Parts: sequence; C-alpha cells; structure tokens
Amino acid sequence: MWLWAVVLCAAVPGPSAAQAPTADLASQGWWTSDFLVDYSIVLAGTSGYLVGERLAPRAVPLLGPAYAPDDPVPIFTDPDVSEPHLDRPTVPRRWIHGLLVAGGLLAAGLESGHLAWGNGSQRRLHDTAVGYMEAVAVTAAVTSLTKPWVGRLRPDFGERARRHHCFQTGDAYGDVCRGWRDDPLAVDPEEAARLLDDGRRSFPSGHASHSFNLLGYLALVVGGRYVWGEGAEGTGRWVGGASQAALLGTAGWISGTRVADGRHHLSDVLAGAALGLATANVSYWRRFGTDGTLRGSRAEGDSRMTRDTTHPGAGFPGVLLTVTLHP
Repeated sequence: MWLWAVVLCAAVPGPSAAQAPTADLASQGWWTSDFLVDYSIVLAGTSGYLVGERLAPRAVPLLGPAYAPDDPVPIFTDPDVSEPHLDRPTVPRRWIHGLLVAGGLLAAGLESGHLAWGNGSQRRLHDTAVGYMEAVAVTAAVTSLTKPWVGRLRPDFGERARRHHCFQTGDAYGDVCRGWRDDPLAVDPEEAARLLDDGRRSFPSGHASHSFNLLGYLALVVGGRYVWGEGAEGTGRWVGGASQAALLGTAGWISGTRVADGRHHLSDVLAGAALGLATANVSYWRRFGTDGTLRGSRAEGDSRMTRDTTHPGAGFPGVLLTVTLHP
C-alpha cells in the first residue's frame, strides 16, 4: 500500500503594520501567473502517479520471465525470481514517505533561514519548494506508470507465487507445494492478492527513484548555497560538500537494501537512481544558475525581505504545509 505525500510550501510574507494579512501574493511583487505552469506540472505528475497505481501489470512482461496465473508451477522455481520473500524489508515504504515530507521541509527551511538572515528572498524560497514538489511529482508519475507497463517480476516473485497459490489450492500442484501450504503470503485474500500484484512491479525501483530524487534535489539546494554558489567560501564548502556526500550516500544505501532484500534486480535500482537524479537536476537547474542564483526572468521582482525588529515576526515567511495521503 502506497502513501502519497505532497508537500506544498508557499513563501508568504508575514504581516506588518503597513500590510494587511489578507494581501494577495501578486501584490507582493514576486508572484506571477507564470508559476501556474509549475503548479500544472505538479498536478499532472500527481495525477499520473494515481493512474499508475491503479493500472494492472501487463500479462507478458517486457523484461524477464512471465507469470501465468492458470499455470504458476514454472514460476515457482524459476532461477530469475528465486530470492526469498522478506515480510519486513530493511527500508519500509513508510520511511520513504517520511523522507518525502522531511526533504521538502528541509529544503524550504534552508531557504527560510536565509530569508530571515537577510540574504534570501521570497521568490527563491517559493521556487525551491515548488521545484522540489515538481521533481517528486514527476518522479512518482514516471515510476508508477512504468512499473505496470514493463510488468517485470521481482526477484522474490517465485516464493510469493508459491505461498499464494499453495495456500489457496492445497495439494492441487503436488509436491511443489510441500511445506508451503501452511505458510501463506497473507491470510487475508485481498492482502495476498495485493502482495502478488506488487511482485509484478519491479522495474524501476521506486525506493531508488524517490531516494535519489528527493535527497539529490536537497543536495543541489545545499550546493547552490554553500558549495558552488556566489556566496560559497572556505569552511562552508567543506561542510556543504560533506552534507551532499551524506545525502547521496544515504540514497545509495537505501537503494542497495532493495537488491539485498530481494525486492529488486540491480538494473531496477540503477534505472530508478538515474530517473530520480535526472528529474532532480532538471527541476533544480531550470530554476537556478551555476552561481546558485535564480535564472533569468525568475530573478525579476525577486524582492528581499529582512527582519522587522519593530514588529516581531513581520517579514518572516509563512509556510503552508499540506500533506495528502493516498492508500
């Protein structure tokens, strides 16, 4: 069961004596209707993800052996899908969902801090947050739509199929079910069917695509501020570079557990990592330049905001967080 998390962070200036709290974004001098394109991409990506989650995997996969529900015996012992099925993987899906939310908050929080210190801007905060949302949504859509289209069986599918069919049919398949009929994939028939269906969605790895996407995007945000950005210097570069290595190393570890757990083939993980890094880079670099500043027209109206000591809290960004969970 997938949980879909979308973090919506909008940089809204805090109230001041000269500004009504209800003032619309366009009046602040940085928000334009051009951002509707960005929001549309996020919406389209989210919609694509929801569609992909409901598509049934193709009967004849584009990669690897095929599974025939009416004659599952050949797949029970196929060497390509003979890894043991672990009921509790090293990295559960809920960890990825938590990272999705945490990554968005960290990216927005980093820019919020610079805004409070006087060397940030509302527009940069907005673009950082929306860029993250765009990268996550597009990655989710491509991943979930590709899985059923390719229909590849996971490395542990043979055991999933044996535990599913042998529990349901008893001795119908003879000796191949010996020792397996009392070890169901799940006692609940609906849950067992869901786990079997999930076993047909191996390519690409969602853990790899999402971890390299969200942690890769965060690494780019850190780089733009501390490693290659216009204000980067000395110690900051070393700390920023170490942070980037830690973020990408974590993504690599998460991806590696999927192969070790028998959930994915190595090519699934490599494809997922490439997808995640590609969408993170496209989303980031189309907004920011090699000096870490906003690109071209995005820099227009990039009004800076400093702390108003007369009115505590005035001038700080407001962050609107919306989390949508989809089973």
